[in-house]
Amino acid sequence: MVVTFDQAYGIKYTVSHDAGANWSSLQNLQGGHWPNLDRDVQGNVHIAFHQYGCGCTGHRQWNGSNWSSPQPVGDTDDWQGWADVAVGTDGIVHVVHDSEGRVWYAASVADTFLPSAPTNLVATPGHWFVDLAWRNPPDPDFVGTTIRFSTSSYPQTHTEGTHVATRGASPHSQDSVRHQGATNGVRHYYSVFAYDVSGNYSAAAQATAVPYVPPDFDRDTDVDQVDCGPLQECYSGATVHQTNPACADARLDTDDDVDLDDFGIFQSCFSGTNVLADPHCAD
Repeated sequence: MVVTFDQAYGIKYTVSHDAGANWSSLQNLQGGHWPNLDRDVQGNVHIAFHQYGCGCTGHRQWNGSNWSSPQPVGDTDDWQGWADVAVGTDGIVHVVHDSEGRVWYAASVADTFLPSAPTNLVATPGHWFVDLAWRNPPDPDFVGTTIRFSTSSYPQTHTEGTHVATRGASPHSQDSVRHQGATNGVRHYYSVFAYDVSGNYSAAAQATAVPYVPPDFDRDTDVDQVDCGPLQECYSGATVHQTNPACADARLDTDDDVDLDDFGIFQSCFSGTNVLADPHCAD
């Protein structure tokens, strides 16, 4: 079986019953363009194409002598051209279509397959926030992620814990989100779930982080003499710009120097060894 389309956007086909030694004359199938085909294990040929009249992607099946009636694929107006079709060994017909940078997917039975989980999840804490970054899965029917957190344990499903964000995205893209308002000194457990166009959710990608008050240079939740060392090493004096990149965190009052004002913030946060620093001490 060979299918093609002409300049008038009419789909045509020809058939050989002797392994290509002889071919039928080129015959009209219907109006449309960009046809693609695959064969199932029973020998039936399946074609997906841009179907005129409905502005959609169509599907037809050839049983060796006749074509089935055209059926629209998908339930959105975005199902139009550039479709491809594949038939699995289980007989399920899969159709994908690219529309303005997004891949749409449909199958001949209800999709119950879970998408792959996001990968490379990294949680980077800050003052009252945690930045999350990850890679989305490559599944063609992937459409987005939902991010959940808890301060006791990792959420195990996409409904557990507290919602941080839900983000639409393309397959295999890099994505990130900031959890603003995370509590300083408290460990946060994050789970990121991918979901597909059918509403199936993946297993979780997980990462944990503890937001910190700025004078907690060693990130152990207390502010003690150990944290005083970096401040002393970075001291520049009032109005003297501290240019060492390693001293950026020592500019506690956000100006360009490290002076007595910064030491004042340190003193207000000083808690002592193994004593949780006041989460609001640097506000």
